[in-house]
Amino acid sequence: MTTQKHARVLYKNGIIASMDEDIGNLPVGDVLVEDDHIVSIGPEFVGFH
Repeated sequence: MTTQKHARVLYKNGIIASMDEDIGNLPVGDVLVEDDHIVSIGPEFVGFH
């Protein structure tokens, strides 16, 4: 049986330059990455563990 470890990283307070028109550009924002995929982008994530 193989056990895989999943990486979860939160980048905080960065400048977000997005090509997604729904997100747009943010002067300050957070990016949540799980494994090698961006799963969420927003102005601030509260209560992240």
